[in-house]
Amino acid sequence: MNFFVQKDCIGCYALDNSHSTKILSCNWFVNPEKFGIPLDIVIKIYNDHNQLKIKKDLHLDSSLKVVYIEDDENDNELQNSLNIISIFNQINSVDLFIYCNEKNIEIFRGYSNDDIQYIQKSADTNKKTPLEADVIITYGPGVLHFIKQLIPVIIIGPYGLGGWVTPDNFPYLLKSGFVGRAGGTFGEYIPAEIIAHELLTIKENKNLSSILNANKAYADSLHYKPISAANAIIAEATELQEKINHSQKRWKLYPIVASNILFEECNGTVAIKRKHIHDTLCTVSKEDVAFFNSIDGKTDCKTLFKVSEMEEDDFWETIYSLNERKIILF
Repeated sequence: MNFFVQKDCIGCYALDNSHSTKILSCNWFVNPEKFGIPLDIVIKIYNDHNQLKIKKDLHLDSSLKVVYIEDDENDNELQNSLNIISIFNQINSVDLFIYCNEKNIEIFRGYSNDDIQYIQKSADTNKKTPLEADVIITYGPGVLHFIKQLIPVIIIGPYGLGGWVTPDNFPYLLKSGFVGRAGGTFGEYIPAEIIAHELLTIKENKNLSSILNANKAYADSLHYKPISAANAIIAEATELQEKINHSQKRWKLYPIVASNILFEECNGTVAIKRKHIHDTLCTVSKEDVAFFNSIDGKTDCKTLFKVSEMEEDDFWETIYSLNERKIILF
């Protein structure tokens, strides 16, 4: 397998990835470059909740239908859901629905008042009908999935109230992975009055459509992918690796020097290092640096071979060695 899926935390980045053409990462809080992995091959993914669709219809003349989307991939989800219930037990101006697993519904009913309703999650995309909602409350990277559907999203997470996502606060909430308030503390108290005010602001905002469209444009510009696209990404990466190993197809590939590579001259030679780590992967002569200048992602291997003036076996041994060390990428 030439594809490494990184789902846990820091330690996983330290695993051998020399034969990985791409890395899928659910970890938004660790910079891969600190572990010597170029950002070029890392694809950050987010939970699209089994491709859950939202049918939106803002009810300006009635109470808002607010849906809390449970994030069952988070270890602290049970506590966060109970926190949501506690807050909305105090708010009567909206209709709250909690979208969660069947096993949690009975637990939650013991803490919620009769006004809070529950929607059982469906694992079957084909049988799933769109959820009707005026506002989504959730947290984590999966926020992007709902923003892209032009739905107002309020962040309530383990680190407090991130609030209604707008173009003004989007970059700050994104930086912290949409887990709550920027600079918030774990489990911090959230007054119900603030949530009620946020919902009223959304309901009465005359520029709501433009705000939601700006949010979507921002989300679409990010190089993050939904987890439902993982199989397609894996297939593309597998196909690329097959081309790299194919004696004929490899000539038409366009390698490029990885974005985290540095060339530092020292004592008449040039050391090839990685940013952040500054470890020396190899040393080359000053004359050889010109060859790396040709590895620009625009020149195919057939042309590079002619420029290199190497024997064919030596050329491919060099290319494979550079790729194994992630000095160059395809």
